[in-house]
Amino acid sequence: MRSWPVQVQEDLGHELERVQWNCEPMHFREMPSIGPGVREIKVVEGSTKSQYRAMYVAKFKEAVYVLHVISSKTSRKTSPRDIELARKRLKALIKWRLEQ
Repeated sequence: MRSWPVQVQEDLGHELERVQWNCEPMHFREMPSIGPGVREIKVVEGSTKSQYRAMYVAKFKEAVYVLHVISSKTSRKTSPRDIELARKRLKALIKWRLEQ
């Protein structure tokens, strides 16, 4: 994310802050293919129309966990590789929480 445009980073940060305050982000969609409670925030950069997306889960009371971030030049579907990576990270997160 550090290579993303500053405005995109700020916009995504504001969206995640809304989630922390128990509000819905402005532009999101449910991602049940990854797991229950997983959502994706989408930020579109104005000049290039590039898309920047963050998959997160906020169903745990202690934190909002960002599972994966993606950037793309087009409005294409989330790739199976990205979905599988987010699934693995969610599974690892759940395992880690059980061990705490």
